[in-house]
Amino acid sequence: MLLICTALQEEASVIREVLKNLAPEVRDVVSSIVCGMGARSTSFNLQNHIEKYGLPKIVLLAGFAGGLNPKLESGDVVVEIQAPSDKTPDLSKIYDRHCIAGSFFCQDSIASKPSEKSKLYDITRCDVVDMESEAVSKICASYGIPAVIIKAVTDPQDSELPVDFSKFMKDGGNLNMPALIFYILARPWIVPKMMDLAGATKKCKNELTYRLGALLPILAKSLP
Repeated sequence: MLLICTALQEEASVIREVLKNLAPEVRDVVSSIVCGMGARSTSFNLQNHIEKYGLPKIVLLAGFAGGLNPKLESGDVVVEIQAPSDKTPDLSKIYDRHCIAGSFFCQDSIASKPSEKSKLYDITRCDVVDMESEAVSKICASYGIPAVIIKAVTDPQDSELPVDFSKFMKDGGNLNMPALIFYILARPWIVPKMMDLAGATKKCKNELTYRLGALLPILAKSLP
């Protein structure tokens, strides 16, 4: 079984759209779970899923991330594989100028400012930053199964997020949407930036849909 993890329902909607257009033999070996944002929520929900439903053969973490590498543009996709050498799937066919094999840096908060992302890149030389990849990688490593991470860049290194979304995270790893909406409405000057972010997110969803459509059959075929 191939288990797909996402942090947000919006990311999970991409998975559902992709699966609708895949062959039955691929859909039949895929399951998915929304783990919430952040390492703690991801670890808790992924571990619980494994204990309840059994160990998958591969775990795929999919979603959105912030860009650290200044060469990356909005909508570009980064893929990282962490697996025992004898279990590494060959994904070379999916890579091109806008979909690269790269590296993830994981932290407990969202990197929202260009200065912060630039500093993280200087220190880590990682391509993107997220909040869940390390948790998934650690759990997979403990079981000796491959972890594949694929995320699209919503905000490149030189762009600033209009809101620090980590301030609106609830304990379960989900966003407190009423509080977020109230915050935005009370600050109408950030509405245009939120609309720009919505446009970037739509682009990421389209690109992620396309890349997952190519990736999932390869992973399904590589299952033992």
